[in-house]
Amino acid sequence: MVHRLVWRQRVRVDGANWLRLVFDRDSTLERDSFVTLTSLRDQNVQFFEAWSLRDYRGMSAGFNGDTVDIELWAGPGTMHNRLSLVAAEAGRPHSVGIQSQCGPTDDRVPSTDPRQARQFPTGCTTWLISKFAGLTAGHCTSNTAQQMHFNCPPSSSTGSIVLPAPSDQYPYDVSSVRRLNSGVGRDWTAFATVRNSNTGLYPGEKQGSWYELGTPVTSTTIRITGYGVDRDQRNRSQTQQTHTGPLATYSSSQTRLCYVVDTEGGNSGSPVIDDRTGKAIGIHTHGGCSTSGSGCNSGTAINRTDLQAAIQAVLQSRVAGAFESVGVGCKGSNGVPQLDALGTPDIGRNFVLSGKGLALNAAGILSFGLSKSSWLSVPLPISLTNAGATGCSITSSIDATEGVVSTTGLWSRNISLPNDKTWIGGRFYFQWIGLDKAANSLGITTSNSLGVEVGGIR
Repeated sequence: MVHRLVWRQRVRVDGANWLRLVFDRDSTLERDSFVTLTSLRDQNVQFFEAWSLRDYRGMSAGFNGDTVDIELWAGPGTMHNRLSLVAAEAGRPHSVGIQSQCGPTDDRVPSTDPRQARQFPTGCTTWLISKFAGLTAGHCTSNTAQQMHFNCPPSSSTGSIVLPAPSDQYPYDVSSVRRLNSGVGRDWTAFATVRNSNTGLYPGEKQGSWYELGTPVTSTTIRITGYGVDRDQRNRSQTQQTHTGPLATYSSSQTRLCYVVDTEGGNSGSPVIDDRTGKAIGIHTHGGCSTSGSGCNSGTAINRTDLQAAIQAVLQSRVAGAFESVGVGCKGSNGVPQLDALGTPDIGRNFVLSGKGLALNAAGILSFGLSKSSWLSVPLPISLTNAGATGCSITSSIDATEGVVSTTGLWSRNISLPNDKTWIGGRFYFQWIGLDKAANSLGITTSNSLGVEVGGIR
């Protein structure tokens, strides 16, 4: 497969601390075509294919420095790719200041919680509650074209932010954003992200965890972790820091939490964490502490009825397509057969199903089934040991089959999922059952089953 470089453009905004490019929504990438965006400062690269350019709504990741190179690579046989740059957003270096510190010293310390992100470009804090869903403050999303930035590097000596790699940046799906900005105790945003253009992953899939939500209590130790500014140690400014302190008051009628925990500008949107349980019980939204030690900072309680409804709406708005390995294969003459998959099993997308460790120059079947729990009213898995295939099992139902011959012990197949929303949430399973006379007295081997959960936006 030979790609052709058909267009190259350098974008420069002198003196900018960072750039974000905006492409016309009518831009089109044909089959196997792609775009690369490269920061001249640190050589970080973002890749766009047709699906990700659509999902990002034509808006790029953020790039460090004042110069980005654009390249359009046409797929084989394509003639109608179109990429139109309409704007470049530029960030200026800036200084920082104190906003809501509780007492004479800033007692926050650096932290590395993988569930947290800096919101870009507003500079608030945002955090995960599922593979794809997040929360922040309502006053942080008057402009919904925001991104979650994970694994943020130290800031500059003047306090200017340094952006993480494009593979750690996830745009909000602006159609998913639900928000309220009506003051203390009534300030929240719930949203979903799109998949990352480089990795194809949702943030929770890469970060590996997200917050569990809890019920506010009247007395506990509160932890606030977020990306507040820092005047004293500027390389920490708007990087992740954390602090604990007492919950001062909780008003269930006003859905307001008040706590004596150090925060600064940029902490807005942080999770209010019950430090005893590790569960998030609110969203930090407002300052109120002073350097004299009086007052308390405030957040919105997570159990607000409208916020709970918004969270459920966002969680139900899509399914994160995923693969699942069920059971294990049994040893044959060429090792243990194994089915794997590469790609993203969302509607309208393709993935590659592959097998390895298959018997050489031998035939077999690829089974397709809709269940991993039962087949013909018989519970799964079904052991084949007593039939002479020691350690082999049927681990998913056999509802359809396809004959396959492997000469090298390897096999692969490209599978396209229809762009049909009725498929979202569906599950099906593949298993390899192959002839292998040297394996056992029954003369067969089996692979694991490879489950597919179909994803997409409902």
